[in-house]
Amino acid sequence: MKVRLPVAWLVPACLATTTLLADAQSDAWITKARAYLGPEAALNSVRSMRITGVIENERKEQIRAEFVFQKADQHYYTLTDGKTVQTTALDGYDGWVSRLPDRANPTNWQLTLLEKEPIKRMRANNAETLGFYRTIEKRGGRTEYLGEAKTDGVDCVKIAFIYSPAIIFYRYFDKATGRLVMMQTESGLITREEGEIIVNGIRFSKKLTNTTPNGVASTLSIEAITLNEQFPPSAFAVPSFIPQ
Repeated sequence: MKVRLPVAWLVPACLATTTLLADAQSDAWITKARAYLGPEAALNSVRSMRITGVIENERKEQIRAEFVFQKADQHYYTLTDGKTVQTTALDGYDGWVSRLPDRANPTNWQLTLLEKEPIKRMRANNAETLGFYRTIEKRGGRTEYLGEAKTDGVDCVKIAFIYSPAIIFYRYFDKATGRLVMMQTESGLITREEGEIIVNGIRFSKKLTNTTPNGVASTLSIEAITLNEQFPPSAFAVPSFIPQ
């Protein structure tokens, strides 16, 4: 006897099969991309990262930069431009920005607490930096294989790293090597990487260029990367006093 299933049952089954296939494809390419960066043991051992360098903005101004990422959900970056110092930080579910307009006058110090959406993006950025393309599922996100694409003359695969409809990282990986060729956010910000620094057996980029949808570019030239320092909680906590 032949059994005919209702159409309403058949459609979800087909979608489920497609999703499983896409998940398997994205997982395979992510495994290859991680292998390009370094051994699994080295990637999994990273608990913190300090990056120092210089940012050149669209006006060719030089800005000293320090970025610190630490598990879990602790992150800050400090930008020093002439007399001005600005720090943006994440501490779990708290986010804040402090600004010192003139280092010669430390009492003129400003503090702003971040809203929910910027904090969500900082949490995603921290996880992305320290996870090396993994751990998104532990945060309620998912990856999606979006097929093949020619990017900067390179045959790539495109994978979406989706934290929410408002936080998506589209990554283009070289099919031949697994190297990250380009990343684009849901808002259209594009990041391209150049050069190479090897730290503790892990491959990092030497230079990162961000380009906004309207064509404004800024470049971070990395001078040093340090892994697995231990940063105290006070480095990320919301300041409760004005430094003297």
